[in-house]
Amino acid sequence: MSRESKIIQASVHSAQKTINHYESFGWELLALNGAQITMSRETQNPVYPELVKSQARYEELMAKYASVINPPAPEKPAEFKLGTCLLLLLLAVVPGALYIAYKIKKYNDYKAQLAAYNNTVANNEKIKKELMDEMEKVALDSRATFFGKQA
Repeated sequence: MSRESKIIQASVHSAQKTINHYESFGWELLALNGAQITMSRETQNPVYPELVKSQARYEELMAKYASVINPPAPEKPAEFKLGTCLLLLLLAVVPGALYIAYKIKKYNDYKAQLAAYNNTVANNEKIKKELMDEMEKVALDSRATFFGKQA
């Protein structure tokens, strides 16, 4: 009678459960050393080919089982802190609002100054025109006076 031996590491299941599973494939326990299991079985058994096929299928399924790994658990987000939220809103919104208000005020001031400038320029142009007209009148009157006395 020929026998085969095998050393099995109990990894997926406990040692007792691994022994129970392998006994169903014709294996007999020889020694148990922690998670290391030594077993043997008879190769002359008439159902040996079916046992080998069943064991191969079992080990294939066990390899697939071992290859299924859960993804890492997601990190728990930091607690919501109302004070931090308000501070961030103040830091993000208030400076932005102040900047916008500052720019709007500066733009409105510029528009007011531009309107005043345009009014002043228009008044100055009006005054210049009036002065120019008056200068023309004075020059014309002076011409008339000059040439009138000459004649």
